[in-house]
Parts: sequence; structure tokens; C-alpha cells
Amino acid sequence: METLRLVHRVNGAEHVVRLVLEGPPRRTAEARFNFGLTAQDREDLRWYLEDYLQYPVEPAPQIAGRVEGRLAELGMELFAGVFEGSQDTVGLWDAVAGSLVDTRVEVDAGVEGEAAVPWELLRDPVTDGVLAGASGIAR
Repeated sequence: METLRLVHRVNGAEHVVRLVLEGPPRRTAEARFNFGLTAQDREDLRWYLEDYLQYPVEPAPQIAGRVEGRLAELGMELFAGVFEGSQDTVGLWDAVAGSLVDTRVEVDAGVEGEAAVPWELLRDPVTDGVLAGASGIAR
């Protein structure tokens, strides 16, 4: 089983992610990007994970549909920042994309990174699948 490790650090407004694919062969790349949740995104995420589960009655399902769409957008934005920023990150993704079922994804984000990025949303725009669902994101 391969391991794809994402080591995330925040450098001011910029997110820096070192990607390490434990091979063979071992491959590395680095992504630098801006990403942020608005206050509305944070509130919608909180509502979806807390309130909606307890009170899924009208009009909550309609609101949940809107929130789910936004969460998918955020996951694709995060994917683009991590895997589409350079030839090295694209190449690393190409090396792992076909074997995600047999790949463990680990995120080392530290306390600051945990609060800044909802890694569980990381979503492949081609398959529309979340990486956490494909392999499980370990922390």
C-alpha cells in the first residue's frame, strides 16, 4: 500500500503543502496556494454538520442542497491548489490517481492548518469523489 502524505503549513496568507508519495519510487512536490473559508462558509459547514443532522425538516433539505454544492466547490478549489499548481504536483497526482483505493492519504496540518483547511472536503474534480471517501484521510 502506498502512502500519500500532505504536510501542510500556513505562511501568512499562503498555504504551503509538501506532497510525499511513498513509492516505490518515492516522489515529492510542493504546492503553494491561497485558500480560505468565508464566515458564511464556516457557518454553513457548522450548520450542516450539527443542526441539519438533528433537524432535517423543511426547509432544511433545500438549504442542505445549497451547502452541499458549496462544499463540493470548496473541495475542488482545494484540490486545484494542492494538485494542479505545478508540473510536479500534477505529475504526482497522475502517479497516484489510478490507485487511490490502495493508497493511504495522511494529512499533517498542525493546529494552525487544521483550523484553516477542511481537508475532508478535498475532492477530485474529474471523478467528483472526495479523497477521504476513496482512501480515508488519516491525521
